[in-house]
Parts: sequence; C-alpha cells; structure tokens
Amino acid sequence: MASPNDAPKRLTNNNQEIAALALGETERFEWQGPDKFHEDGAIVYPPGFQKDKKYPLVLIIHGGPRAATTTQFSFLPQFVAAHDCVVFEPNYRGSENLGNAYTHAIWDDAGDGPGRDVMAGIEALKKLGFVDESKIAVSGWSPGAIDIHLANRIRREMSTHRVQRGRLHLREVGDGRLFAIAFGASLPKFLPLGKIHQ
Repeated sequence: MASPNDAPKRLTNNNQEIAALALGETERFEWQGPDKFHEDGAIVYPPGFQKDKKYPLVLIIHGGPRAATTTQFSFLPQFVAAHDCVVFEPNYRGSENLGNAYTHAIWDDAGDGPGRDVMAGIEALKKLGFVDESKIAVSGWSPGAIDIHLANRIRREMSTHRVQRGRLHLREVGDGRLFAIAFGASLPKFLPLGKIHQ
C-alpha cells in the first residue's frame, strides 16, 4: 500500500485450491459435563448438511492434554466431514481453553474423567437428532488415544442398540499414537487405519 488510506492489494493467492472447495461449517458446541464442568468442543458439519438427515459421527480427540480444539480450519476434520460425516472434537478436562480449574482437573484423573467428559458431549450431541447412533467412530492421539475405555463404552452402547456386526479396532502407529475406531454396520473406507481385520 502506498499509504495507510489505500485499499489492501492481494500479492499472493496460496490458498486458491482450498478456497474453491465446498467446506463444512464449523461451530462451537457446549454442553453440561460431569463434576459441574461446563464443557465445549467443535462440530464440523459435512458440506450440504441437513438437520433432518442422520449422519455417522466421528470423534477426533486432541492430544496434549494441554491443547484445545477451536473452530479454526483444520484439514483432518474437514476431510472426514467431506465424506458425509459429522465430526465432533471435544475438549475434555485437561484442555487449556476453559480456565485453570478445568485444565488441572485431569490431575489424578487422566482416564475416567476425560472419558466421562467426552461421553457427556456425545449424549448432548445425540439430542440434536442428526447422529446415526449405529455409526459412531472414535479417533485420537496421545492422551486422546488413551481413552480406549471410551471406545469400549461406545461399543457397549452400540450393543445395547442391537447394532449388527459392531466392531472395535485399535491400531498403534510407529510414533506411539494409538487410534481407535468403532463402527456399527460398516467401517468407513476413508480413515487411514491400515489393514482392518474382520
């Protein structure tokens, strides 16, 4: 700009390919969690989302735990949502976006507490009416992956809904990250979990 009063002039266009894509809407989602915590996370809707349609739900649980999911652009949630899924990225206790008490609540409660937080978020999300309860997948890394009991809870819940051929698959990646995915009638083909054994 020649002067502070001039209009800005574009010099580059590095994100042209992404700007041309139909991306899913991302919004903050809040719910009342256990132990009197008010909790939040992000939902990424598939492009062309319709509230009256049922969608598979895919959880992407962040690591850290001193991290937090926000509504900023992120490739993986958009990639999954583009395959006609709703993506839920919960901020469990230990996340750093809801104050010191919430961040420190993971102390001596690194397993059950975060699992209950995430399950409360799933229950709140299901009340919105667009989650296909027979197709719920879980993925995560670092502390987000140690919630393996969370995937087991989902599997138990799926069995109470008499889901045919419900499955739970775990896979450890070379750097120690562990991914879990639980689905009902079928596994999504788009998640890079390597070879899935039937």
